[in-house]
Amino acid sequence: MISVITPTYNRGYIIDNLFNSLKNQTSHEFEWIVIDDGSSDNTYDKLKSMAGENVGFPITVIRQQNRGKHYAVNVGVSKAKGNFVFIVDSDDILTPDAIESVSAWAKEVEGMEHIAAVSGLIGYIKRPDAVGGFPMLAEGRHYIDAKYTDQTASFLQGDKAEVYKTEILRRYPFRIFEGEKFLPESTVWNKIAHDGYYIRWYDKIIYRCEYLEDGLTNNVDRLFVDNFKGFAYYIQIRIMTHPLSDRMLARGLYCKIARRKGLSFKSAGELLGENYVLLALNFYAYKTAKVLKKLLHG
Repeated sequence: MISVITPTYNRGYIIDNLFNSLKNQTSHEFEWIVIDDGSSDNTYDKLKSMAGENVGFPITVIRQQNRGKHYAVNVGVSKAKGNFVFIVDSDDILTPDAIESVSAWAKEVEGMEHIAAVSGLIGYIKRPDAVGGFPMLAEGRHYIDAKYTDQTASFLQGDKAEVYKTEILRRYPFRIFEGEKFLPESTVWNKIAHDGYYIRWYDKIIYRCEYLEDGLTNNVDRLFVDNFKGFAYYIQIRIMTHPLSDRMLARGLYCKIARRKGLSFKSAGELLGENYVLLALNFYAYKTAKVLKKLLHG
């Protein structure tokens, strides 16, 4: 069974779309665990109404104070009864055969201890193409095995729909920083990859999304500034797990956010545990790379 986990905050106006996509699944071998992260709109009332419907799959609704998506995911994973966890945002939808596909892929990797997750592609809601890219495969092949940290080298560009083994996520919970409500999910995915685990990536769209104005993607710099301790930890993990070129970009991004927060290179270096001269050099290299990219593609 698959455990679909959905953290949500003030999504009463759109969560029906996800619910309808779950009801329309070709397989109902899943549970839906939805965590209302302190919504102030009608989200919780809608969820309770949904849980009362006879839809063919169990629905668990959990209400908590606003602690952030990563905290809600930890709660959902602790309650999960399935062997795999599929984190699905409340403003997105699943394709009709998503659960059927994930269940089949889960059986294919059964007993493979080095595989931490299976993954499909993410597509857009308003157009048919997939987000990012996927490598060319030999005829008859529909997947590639690669670590999360090897996505660039493996031509796996853009967001993907990873579905992790529940036992893995219980061993790698999201770290909680008191008073902060945001930590990038890739912090955990990078740690899992660093410890030698692979993902089996499939060339099939199972998830559809749009990047909303009030979503995380469009507000990430502000979230980094407001949740700086978690952001610094995220950068530390990136530096530990990624190749040299990405480490430079990570340090540059860190300096950009640290300067927005009013920190000097020296103070930023002390917080990160890095030499501040190295940080400064990486920051100016990062800025140069951004300017060159804009000139080449603008």
